[in-house]
Amino acid sequence: METADLIVTATTAHFDGIVAVGFFATEDDHSPFVVVRFLADGGLDRGFGRAGVVTAAVGTCDDQAVDVGVQRDGKIVVVGTSFDFGGGSKIAVLRFLPDGTLDPTFGDGGWVALRLGRGYDQAESLELADDDTLRILVEPGAAPGRRTLVLGGRGESLFPASPVLHWGPWTKTQPTTAPGKPPT
Repeated sequence: METADLIVTATTAHFDGIVAVGFFATEDDHSPFVVVRFLADGGLDRGFGRAGVVTAAVGTCDDQAVDVGVQRDGKIVVVGTSFDFGGGSKIAVLRFLPDGTLDPTFGDGGWVALRLGRGYDQAESLELADDDTLRILVEPGAAPGRRTLVLGGRGESLFPASPVLHWGPWTKTQPTTAPGKPPT
């Protein structure tokens, strides 16, 4: 990475501080997801990741976080879009433990990648439900119009059907194992 600028795309407050997410804009097309946790006094939470900052790479190109939420148990859920060289994009959902490590009980070692078809899928927002389900607003690249994905508390699709079935305002999909390197 020659030069990088941190671009913050979303923040959320929780009982003991603030979590911000975004990505590093780089000159070499390898921008990871970035999660930063601040204490209530505005200082970095040095007990989170490396001095308050965690990075994770899912795709082979750029990863861009678009929203974040903190669950009641302190786990941090990040949603975004992960781009692959020559392969479109997919929806990425990552869950971190309060110390900044990926949650091994969620998806494939802490993350789930969803490809809704051909083209460029974009994540737009996240809603955390009281029952730990995740509702993610997406714009599928292959089919115009926003859809909502619903994942369970372990990252599993609550409505396993493939590739995409429409049912009212919800979209049903089955997560797929995404090519690319695991988060670091």
